[in-house]
Amino acid sequence: MTRIADDDPRWTRHDGGSGHYGAEWASDDHAAAVAYWDVLDGTGRRVHSYLFADPGRLIGCREIADQLGLDPEGTKNAANVVAGSLNGAGAASKAAKRSLPFRWWEKSGGAEYAVKHEVAALFHEAVEPGEA
Repeated sequence: MTRIADDDPRWTRHDGGSGHYGAEWASDDHAAAVAYWDVLDGTGRRVHSYLFADPGRLIGCREIADQLGLDPEGTKNAANVVAGSLNGAGAASKAAKRSLPFRWWEKSGGAEYAVKHEVAALFHEAVEPGEA
């Protein structure tokens, strides 16, 4: 299990696209976090909540899909299932006027996702994502 600290340079070397080029999240961005959260659908909230529950840990797309039951038959590509579950994140990011709160890195067999500790703490304070 790989964990990275909030100051680790890997956060800037992610494989994300344009959603990661907006303003970064700050600890007092409560209104922006609420605006972001309000745009997400239920599945998007569940994926975010899963990431927020274990900040700093690189979490593979297969684990996310399995743990959240996103592919109950186990027949779909986990990378596509998770990416599809995060479809609303772009619109949420625009509503919040912030970059996406997670990062992802392409790996063999699918992407790994992670959230910084400070971002997870912000969302826990602003929207209580564990209750989604």
